[in-house]
Amino acid sequence: MSPENIKSIASKLTRSLVLYDIESSGLDVKKDQPVSFAAIKIWPDAKSKEVYLEFKPTVLINPRAAEINGFTAEKLKDAKPFSFYAKELALLFKDSDVAGYNIERFDIPMLDNMFIANGIKNVFKEAKVADCYKIYCSHQKRKLADSYKYYTGKEIELAHHALGDVKSTIEILDKQLSIEASSVDNMVEKYNAVKDGNTIEHIIIIDGNHVINFGTKYKGVLVKECPKSFLRWIETKTFPDKVKEIIKSYL
Repeated sequence: MSPENIKSIASKLTRSLVLYDIESSGLDVKKDQPVSFAAIKIWPDAKSKEVYLEFKPTVLINPRAAEINGFTAEKLKDAKPFSFYAKELALLFKDSDVAGYNIERFDIPMLDNMFIANGIKNVFKEAKVADCYKIYCSHQKRKLADSYKYYTGKEIELAHHALGDVKSTIEILDKQLSIEASSVDNMVEKYNAVKDGNTIEHIIIIDGNHVINFGTKYKGVLVKECPKSFLRWIETKTFPDKVKEIIKSYL
C-alpha cells in the first residue's frame, strides 16, 4: 500500500470509506468473536486514519483458528474485551461505506452481531459494501493472497494479519477501481448482483475453503474435514443441487 493508493481511492469517493478486516476465534459468525480488528478509513479529501485493536474474547479460541492467525488466550490475556471499544468502533463506521475482502459473508455479520450484543444496532444499515472478494470472484475464485498477486503482481507480506490484510485490500481495491469503474458507488452497483458460484446458504467459502453453514454439529467445519458418512447423508437429502455438487467433489 502506498499514499498513491489512498489518494486514488479518495478521488473516487462520495463519502468516507472504511476498509477493514478481522481475525476471529473461529468460523461461526454467530458464536465466535473477533480477536483483532484493523481498519483504514479514507475520506474524499484523501485524509486517512489507521486503527488496530486486539480483543480478549469471551468464548474459547478454536485451536485451528489460533493455528492460522496466531492469536491464543495467552497472547490476549491482557487485552480488553470488544465491549470496551464497541462505541468507538460504531463511530468509526458512522456515515461511511465499507470495503474489505469477503466481508459480506464473514466480517460484516460477525461484527454486526458483536455490535448488537453491546446494544448498538444498524451500524451497517446505510452502508454501501465494496467486497473485493466478490469482484475478484467474477474473474477467479481464490484467496486474498492470490487476488493480491492477480491485481498487483506482488506476493502478500502479512497474510492472516488483520492490518496487513487491510493494506493489501486497499491496493486491490485501487486496482479494481482503475479497471472496473470510475467510483466506488458505480462499482458497488455494477457488482451488486454478482454471486459467488460456490457460495450458497448451506455451504460458504472462507479463505478459499468450503465450510458447512447449517446445523449444530458440523457448522463452521471445513467440508474436507467432515466425516464421509455426513457428506453421504447430505447427498440423500433434499439439499440444492449445487450443495450436492460440492459435496460430491469431496467424496
